[in-house]
Amino acid sequence: MRNHPSIFINLFLSLTLFTPGSFSQDNPDRVYGPDPVLCNGKLYISRLPGNIKGHPYLFAPDFEPGYVIIKGRKFDNILLNYEIYNQELLLKYKDLNNSDRIILLSKAWLDGFGLQDKRFGYLPGNDGKKRIFQLIGTDSLKVLFSWGKELSLSQQPGNLNYYFSEPVKEMYLCGNTGLYKFRNSRNFTDYFKGDKRNKIAAFIRENRINVRKAPDQIMLRLISYCNNIQN
Repeated sequence: MRNHPSIFINLFLSLTLFTPGSFSQDNPDRVYGPDPVLCNGKLYISRLPGNIKGHPYLFAPDFEPGYVIIKGRKFDNILLNYEIYNQELLLKYKDLNNSDRIILLSKAWLDGFGLQDKRFGYLPGNDGKKRIFQLIGTDSLKVLFSWGKELSLSQQPGNLNYYFSEPVKEMYLCGNTGLYKFRNSRNFTDYFKGDKRNKIAAFIRENRINVRKAPDQIMLRLISYCNNIQN
């Protein structure tokens, strides 16, 4: 989805920007009681150098209340952040000294999570490897968004600052046959056949929907229509 930075940038980030450590499981009641299902991850330490502008998160650097589903169990009212450059879900908590600690939540048992008004799932792509996707819709056919960021070097002469891009989105339809990537309204309608395709194209035109820019509520309305109409 994103253009890979140079080897120098990757090495730079791995050494300075995102430095995971170990998180002890010996006493899980230090975080959220004696349940190690939630308290499962590595310590996260962010060391953002001054010459990197922006941030690697989907929304903002601040943690927000959300929920996470692990092994089918839902944990509500926890502080989360979604770091989309390295595709990590972060959990923030207070330790026994009332100091903030942050861990990278393990993906081994991760089913999904929610932040703001958005739902996310940890699902296999067409290559079989699991990824984090935003989910739009609850029926058999869904819209999935895959979010990421690019890290670039400023093109201004004499400026050696690196900067994070705005969030970059890839869009998919998810049905019984796997993931279908689309880029615009025409690609979207090409997924369907026959009269159903014509009806969906007409619906998009009549409602002036631009799938590249449409907010989540409009995409939910569109995919609900797609699931409900008959061929």
